[in-house]
Amino acid sequence: GAEQLAEHLNKNLGEICEKLTEAGGDIIKFAGDACLCVFAVDPSLEEGSDAHRADLAQKALLATRLSLDCIAELEAKQYEVMGTTLTAHSGIGVGPVTGFLAGGEFKRSEYALVGDPIAQLALAEPAAGNGETVVSKECWELISQWCEGTEVVTEDGSSVQGNVRVERI
Repeated sequence: GAEQLAEHLNKNLGEICEKLTEAGGDIIKFAGDACLCVFAVDPSLEEGSDAHRADLAQKALLATRLSLDCIAELEAKQYEVMGTTLTAHSGIGVGPVTGFLAGGEFKRSEYALVGDPIAQLALAEPAAGNGETVVSKECWELISQWCEGTEVVTEDGSSVQGNVRVERI
């Protein structure tokens, strides 16, 4: 059971990482069965310019498309391990981040990112159910003209920080 689960997770996470990197993404970190990937905006573009915003929108749309595609591919495979079908979900945030290397003692260090997109991701990802891609309000503002989605709400009907569940591009 556990070996079969590890085999399927490694195979599928490897395929997802390959797709992300082939599309220009940089895998920053793995955490269990999750990965953190960054699609960098052209650094030669002036932040806040129309060209910068357009590039950011295209990277956000690319990340969203890849998420939807990878989730659909996993669902189509219908991997079942120990009576449970493997599923995936995704959260996406956008904006500038700062990376730093912490540690160094005992030959151990950790690369980390900080910034609004990480906070957005921390709210969007847990709001995504099995098979869903949820984007932050900031991301939705950039990609909504190309996508269909519904705002994520709690059981009492209140908005989850303006996050949107993307259904299709």
